[in-house]
Amino acid sequence: MMTVAQMRRRTGVSVRTLHHYDQIGLLKPTTVTEAGYRLYDDTALDKLYMILVYRELPFPDAVIGDDHVRLRRIGVPPVDRVVHHAGIAAAVPEGN
Repeated sequence: MMTVAQMRRRTGVSVRTLHHYDQIGLLKPTTVTEAGYRLYDDTALDKLYMILVYRELPFPDAVIGDDHVRLRRIGVPPVDRVVHHAGIAAAVPEGN
C-alpha cells in the first residue's frame, strides 16, 4: 500500500490533486486508516496512470471516471492502444 505522498513521488501528481480526485470520486483510496490516511494499492496506481493518459486527451472527467468497459462501449480504445497511437508511451511506466 502507498500513502498519498508515495503516490505523489511515483506519479508527479500533487497531494492536493489526489485529495481532489478522492472528493469528486474519480480516484478513491483503496482504504483509509483509522487516523484518516488514504492508502492506495497497485490497482489504484494503474487507474491513476489511466487518468493521466486520458487527461491529456479530449475526454471529459466524467468519462475518465467511468470504468474502462463503459469507455469501450462509447468507442474509446484501451489505454495501451491510446498510448501507442498518441506517441506518449513514456507517460505509462513499463509493466503497467
